[in-house]
Amino acid sequence: MKKEIENIWMDLNGELYKFVYGRVNDEQVAKDILQEVFLKIQLNINQLKNTSKLTSWVYQITRNTILDYYRKPKKVRTMATSSKNSARAMPTLPIGRNTASAIIVVVVAHLPAKLQHALPPVELRARRSR
Repeated sequence: MKKEIENIWMDLNGELYKFVYGRVNDEQVAKDILQEVFLKIQLNINQLKNTSKLTSWVYQITRNTILDYYRKPKKVRTMATSSKNSARAMPTLPIGRNTASAIIVVVVAHLPAKLQHALPPVELRARRSR
């Protein structure tokens, strides 16, 4: 199955990127959608009964994923793309045994103030001390 996915990627990646980009007109969004498409392909390849319909199946997944993108509320779509260009970009974290704790602390710190209370401070302090 891994080889099948690699073959699909090699054969259709460029073509699908152009297809997606032509519909969203944003390079980063097109790459994100394409990544989501290949994840869906990988998760659902076993559902394809007739391999002669592979290309049409992949394009159907792609069209549906583009539609899913446009179905998201506009605020969610713009937050996803603008956060990549934000001045508050996430810092690079060192890899180590406390990386998960550090990631949680940084992510919570970047949440809007009213959402930072989702994780009680006690849990964060416990994670920092481990």
